Amino acid sequence: RYADPLAVHVIGHLDGDGNGAYGIERAYNDYLSRLSGKLKIRYKVDALYRALDSVQPEILSGGYNTAEGLVLTLDRQMQKIVEEEAPAWIEQGAVLITDVHTGAVRACLSLPDFDPNDLSKDLNNPQSPFINRAFSEHAVGSTFKLAVTALALENGISTERSHTCEGWVNIGGQVFTCKNHALPKTMNMVEALECSCNTYFIGLAQELTANRLAGFVKLLGFGEANILAQNMTSAAGVLPSLTDLLNPAELANFGFGQGKLTATPVQIAALISTIANDGISVSPYLVEGTTTADGSEILSHTPRAAGQRVFSMKTAKTLQQMMISVVENGSGTRAKPENGSAGGKTASAQTGKKDEQGEELVDAWFSGFYPADQPRYAIVIVNEGKSSGSRYAAPLFKAICDRLYLSEKYG
Repeated sequence: RYADPLAVHVIGHLDGDGNGAYGIERAYNDYLSRLSGKLKIRYKVDALYRALDSVQPEILSGGYNTAEGLVLTLDRQMQKIVEEEAPAWIEQGAVLITDVHTGAVRACLSLPDFDPNDLSKDLNNPQSPFINRAFSEHAVGSTFKLAVTALALENGISTERSHTCEGWVNIGGQVFTCKNHALPKTMNMVEALECSCNTYFIGLAQELTANRLAGFVKLLGFGEANILAQNMTSAAGVLPSLTDLLNPAELANFGFGQGKLTATPVQIAALISTIANDGISVSPYLVEGTTTADGSEILSHTPRAAGQRVFSMKTAKTLQQMMISVVENGSGTRAKPENGSAGGKTASAQTGKKDEQGEELVDAWFSGFYPADQPRYAIVIVNEGKSSGSRYAAPLFKAICDRLYLSEKYG
């Protein structure tokens, strides 16, 4: 059934009875089962059951050759690029590419993957290949500083707001550290995002207050599941309650994306898209619609969430330039494409989990838009168990952007 399988976590697989058990196969099982055709050929045979050459065989079609079916948003070439580039960097993690203007998912990869034609060999894999990590929740770390920055700009806080980082700050008796740059360092908001200064964003969160932050990030889609297709959603993640955030230490954690907060790559792609789409939100989705029986027309049937303005175009344009500066001058220089530029943000997210040696596991992120001028794609990468988004996620972002450029220029 699956020749040269791509996007296996999206497509899914069948169970032993031929019913959809996972992914799109499960979500649209009734529809796809109705379209499942059979091909039978009837021969005239002699007494020894040999086909008679003199009689044309009769083809009994059971709809096997119909053009009717489901049309996904995935772009085959983009999906191939991601599946070819990612394994060199990621053992466990995910890559997601969406259209920043529509939310259409163009590529989706979760690693490790599985063989839909031979599920048995992956059943006991301790790395859990049947989990779609692109739709699962993770600690997001400094990626969340983009949301805090957007709210700060929207509330009139100047990008020239100055702060001196000494490497630590005591909030309510809890010490928070910053080891992301030389110390001490005085910086403005642009420079703080470039070097991902934790104490800068802790101070920003305090200035914005828990009430403002809690309401704003809900508008961005944090804490809510994304409906990607009929009967198919991503995880909601965890958004700390307002009661949680009224605790000064919890608000400090929230300011740089740590603490109780978790989100999915889908939610982060939606955040990046809102920034790149000039402040208007989009909802990621996987299904364009269905084709007619002759394949001549795509009938859209998937509800689209209408985009709403979450923040002003001025805020979006400023934040776009700040993200470009991260790639050009800051922690994301390894993400800079060979042709043109991009905007993005690195993150090294503390997961709260320990490895066998008792060391805390960290997930590496790079999330951004490409190209820098007139953005088209949001690209989100999470590399589980890696210590640095700059070293273990940003280079993959670059590789994907370079391949996209060549693919679109030369085909």
